Amino acid sequence: MFRGKSVLDLPKPGDTHFATNFIMLDRMLEVKEALQKLVVGREWREWNRKSNHSDDGDDVRDCVLRSGFWKNLEKVLALTKGTVALLRECNRGVLIVGKVYVAMFNYGQELEALRDGTSE
Repeated sequence: MFRGKSVLDLPKPGDTHFATNFIMLDRMLEVKEALQKLVVGREWREWNRKSNHSDDGDDVRDCVLRSGFWKNLEKVLALTKGTVALLRECNRGVLIVGKVYVAMFNYGQELEALRDGTSE
Protein backbone atom coordinates (compact mmCIF):
# COMPACT_ATOMS: atom_id res chain seq x y z
CA MET A 1 0.00 0.00 0.00
CA PHE A 2 2.78 2.42 0.93
CA ARG A 3 4.77 1.88 -2.25
CA GLY A 4 1.78 3.10 -4.23
CA LYS A 5 1.95 6.45 -2.41
CA SER A 6 5.71 7.16 -2.38
CA VAL A 7 8.67 6.91 -4.73
CA LEU A 8 10.92 6.48 -1.69
CA ASP A 9 10.88 3.25 0.29
CA LEU A 10 11.24 2.83 4.03
CA PRO A 11 14.63 1.28 4.83
CA LYS A 12 14.76 -2.22 6.20
CA PRO A 13 16.86 -2.79 9.34
CA GLY A 14 19.40 -4.88 7.40
CA ASP A 15 19.95 -2.02 4.92
CA THR A 16 21.79 0.08 7.52
CA HIS A 17 24.82 -0.71 9.66
CA PHE A 18 24.04 1.56 12.59
CA ALA A 19 21.58 4.21 13.76
CA THR A 20 18.77 2.28 12.08
CA ASN A 21 16.04 3.93 14.13
CA PHE A 22 17.28 7.46 13.42
CA ILE A 23 17.66 6.72 9.72
CA MET A 24 14.09 5.40 9.72
CA LEU A 25 12.80 8.52 11.51
CA ASP A 26 14.56 10.73 8.98
CA ARG A 27 12.99 8.80 6.09
CA MET A 28 9.57 8.96 7.76
CA LEU A 29 9.85 12.74 7.77
CA GLU A 30 10.76 12.66 4.07
CA VAL A 31 7.66 10.58 3.25
CA LYS A 32 5.29 12.25 5.72
CA GLU A 33 2.72 13.17 3.06
CA ALA A 34 2.70 9.64 1.63
CA LEU A 35 2.19 8.15 5.09
CA GLN A 36 -0.67 10.54 5.80
CA LYS A 37 -2.32 9.78 2.46
CA LEU A 38 -1.92 6.07 3.15
CA VAL A 39 -3.74 6.05 6.50
CA VAL A 40 -6.72 8.07 5.27
CA GLY A 41 -7.19 6.01 2.11
CA ARG A 42 -9.81 3.39 1.31
CA GLU A 43 -7.22 0.58 1.09
CA TRP A 44 -6.04 1.28 4.65
CA ARG A 45 -9.59 1.34 6.02
CA GLU A 46 -10.44 -1.95 4.32
CA TRP A 47 -7.22 -3.61 5.44
CA ASN A 48 -7.66 -2.32 8.98
CA ARG A 49 -11.29 -3.47 9.13
CA LYS A 50 -10.32 -7.01 8.05
CA SER A 51 -7.20 -7.15 10.21
CA ASN A 52 -6.93 -8.85 13.57
CA HIS A 53 -5.01 -5.77 14.71
CA SER A 54 -7.53 -3.03 13.94
CA ASP A 55 -6.81 -1.26 17.26
CA ASP A 56 -3.14 -1.05 16.29
CA GLY A 57 -4.10 0.22 12.85
CA ASP A 58 -6.25 2.92 14.43
CA ASP A 59 -3.35 3.88 16.71
CA VAL A 60 -0.99 4.13 13.73
CA ARG A 61 -3.49 6.29 11.82
CA ASP A 62 -3.99 8.59 14.80
CA CYS A 63 -0.23 8.93 15.33
CA VAL A 64 0.56 9.68 11.67
CA LEU A 65 -2.16 12.33 11.54
CA ARG A 66 -1.16 14.01 14.83
CA SER A 67 0.88 17.18 14.22
CA GLY A 68 2.57 16.79 17.62
CA PHE A 69 4.11 13.51 16.48
CA TRP A 70 5.83 15.21 13.54
CA LYS A 71 7.01 18.15 15.67
CA ASN A 72 8.56 15.75 18.19
CA LEU A 73 10.12 13.72 15.39
CA GLU A 74 11.78 16.89 14.06
CA LYS A 75 13.11 17.66 17.56
CA VAL A 76 14.56 14.16 17.93
CA LEU A 77 16.26 14.41 14.55
CA ALA A 78 17.69 17.83 15.40
CA LEU A 79 19.12 16.47 18.66
CA THR A 80 20.59 13.31 17.13
CA LYS A 81 21.84 14.72 13.81
CA GLY A 82 25.35 15.28 15.18
CA THR A 83 25.57 11.85 16.79
CA VAL A 84 24.53 10.09 13.58
CA ALA A 85 27.02 12.15 11.56
CA LEU A 86 29.76 11.24 14.04
CA LEU A 87 28.87 7.54 13.86
CA ARG A 88 29.03 7.70 10.07
CA GLU A 89 32.45 9.31 10.24
CA CYS A 90 33.73 6.66 12.65
CA ASN A 91 32.30 3.86 10.50
CA ARG A 92 34.55 4.75 7.56
CA GLY A 93 37.38 2.61 8.90
CA VAL A 94 40.16 5.21 8.85
CA LEU A 95 42.01 6.83 11.73
CA ILE A 96 40.09 9.96 12.61
CA VAL A 97 40.66 10.68 16.30
CA GLY A 98 41.24 14.38 15.60
CA LYS A 99 38.11 14.63 13.49
CA VAL A 100 36.10 12.84 16.16
CA TYR A 101 37.32 15.29 18.80
CA VAL A 102 36.37 18.29 16.64
CA ALA A 103 33.03 16.74 15.73
CA MET A 104 32.22 16.03 19.38
CA PHE A 105 33.14 19.60 20.35
CA ASN A 106 31.00 21.06 17.56
CA TYR A 107 28.12 18.75 18.44
CA GLY A 108 28.33 19.89 22.06
CA GLN A 109 28.10 23.49 20.87
CA GLU A 110 25.05 22.63 18.75
CA LEU A 111 23.35 20.94 21.70
CA GLU A 112 23.99 23.97 23.90
CA ALA A 113 22.50 26.23 21.22
CA LEU A 114 19.43 23.99 21.02
CA ARG A 115 19.06 24.06 24.80
CA ASP A 116 19.44 27.85 24.91
CA GLY A 117 17.08 28.38 21.98
CA THR A 118 19.69 30.12 19.82
CA SER A 119 19.83 27.40 17.16
CA GLU A 120 17.97 27.47 13.87
